[in-house]
Amino acid sequence: YEDNVELEDEQQKNCTYLLGEIIHSHTDEAVPHVPLIIATLVQPYLSGSVNVQKVALFILDDLAEYFGAEKLGAETWKKVAELIVTYATRTEPELRRAACFGIGSLAKCGGTLFPPIAGNCLAVLSSAITMKTGKKNKTESATARDNAIASIGKIIKYQAGSIPANDIWEKWLHLLPIKDDRQEAKQAHQLVIDILIGSPDFAVGPNGILLSDLIRIF
Repeated sequence: YEDNVELEDEQQKNCTYLLGEIIHSHTDEAVPHVPLIIATLVQPYLSGSVNVQKVALFILDDLAEYFGAEKLGAETWKKVAELIVTYATRTEPELRRAACFGIGSLAKCGGTLFPPIAGNCLAVLSSAITMKTGKKNKTESATARDNAIASIGKIIKYQAGSIPANDIWEKWLHLLPIKDDRQEAKQAHQLVIDILIGSPDFAVGPNGILLSDLIRIF
């Protein structure tokens, strides 16, 4: 029975990967099918096991990243955003990780629809970062935390006008470096470098108060 469950989970993950590739490479053709994807895949999967719920979140992340607000339209984007944000503070780290990653995609591709939810996104990401790491799934918990930290960076990068950027920047630097998720670490640390080069006065803070944090990260 356990083997069958694992096989089913693996098949669902593979199907999700293929769907993501189709969405990525044939975005315009896939747009009309988004309501069907949500109704027949996402919603039923969100009622399934943790592994199946994770698959649903992967699909939502793909919709947020590859379609964005422009192609999804306001109503559908808000629905996708609401579902992603809801899962960012779940106790299961694998769900938390997927949702926290998705918030970064919402910030990157949400355009003018993101600012109204920026404060709530920062709040849930902060909560996700401080959630206790259980004895089980320690690695998943660590990468979930990393994804939450990384998504705050993406909000700073893509939606700085919708947040108190100076305050969030300082708090974000205190959370770095990212250690477990290498891909997110690379992007987040590159962002620090880009901001330091492009806006040095902002990056180092008043009277260079943040220099020690910047040095510590690297």
